[in-house]
Amino acid sequence: MIEDSIPNAELVLRDRVKQFVEEELNPISLQVETSGEIPEVIVEKMRGLGLFGLSIPKEYGGLGFSTLGEILVYEELTKTNACFRSRIGTSNSIGSMGIFGDEGYMAKSQIEMFLRDVRLYRIFEGTSEIQRMLISRNLLRE
Repeated sequence: MIEDSIPNAELVLRDRVKQFVEEELNPISLQVETSGEIPEVIVEKMRGLGLFGLSIPKEYGGLGFSTLGEILVYEELTKTNACFRSRIGTSNSIGSMGIFGDEGYMAKSQIEMFLRDVRLYRIFEGTSEIQRMLISRNLLRE
């Protein structure tokens, strides 16, 4: 069975995230959709679970998860409002670039250049969340 090859820490977090989705995220999904904001108390709980550092190596303060471990967590997060997964995924991908960006900063491959340059277009953390709020409010009005 594939679960035998997955580190226990990754399976444990997957199960904790499943419970978190059921008990914390699903009950407030409509509220978040209406207000366009994820309550800070929920964001803090996400941080407490380590969700903002899934693939970041342990020596840099992350969980050091494998790609499969990260996917297992995201799979559970797809069972609720997409804004929660988006908040976590954005922080993980752009946060990783903040840590590892120097190593590929002058690289010429298209993907490395795109990932480097996308950071330049983010004015400050939260810009994407503001855009999601504006889009969701307009969709709810229609």
